[in-house]
Amino acid sequence: MAVECVLPSNSFVATAEAVARCGAVPVFSDCDPATFPLDTYVALAAVTPRTRAVLRYTCTARRLRWSAPAHL
Repeated sequence: MAVECVLPSNSFVATAEAVARCGAVPVFSDCDPATFPLDTYVALAAVTPRTRAVLRYTCTARRLRWSAPAHL
């Protein structure tokens, strides 16, 4: 069973390729249409027991905000 990595749907192809080359399955998650980074709650909904990482970054030089629940 392969592990998964959640990443933004607006990722550059090299990001998904790097995840795949590490043996993980890239799982794309929607971004916040107002600010463009990964939408926190949509990303958390994509997390499964096989998820080992959530990759967050921005290509727009905006500050990333992560409002995950306290238990994560």
